Amino acid sequence: MFVVGLLMFFVALVALLVFNGPQLKEALKLLALNARGLYGSEMVDLSCGKLTRGTVYTVLETLVYVGLVLEVQ
Repeated sequence: MFVVGLLMFFVALVALLVFNGPQLKEALKLLALNARGLYGSEMVDLSCGKLTRGTVYTVLETLVYVGLVLEVQ
């Protein structure tokens, strides 16, 4: 079970880096600059067009799955 989880972690990380390169960099930059965290809509507004609503939520979902960010509900 642990090996499967670890494999899925690396698959998700590689997919994130390959398919969302510029968007990933922008999302991580915004999160790093705002220590309190951001909502997806705030990230779209602050990105000056680099992130769209569909993109930001896909990137955030993958970052949560990989464990790089925490989701607050």
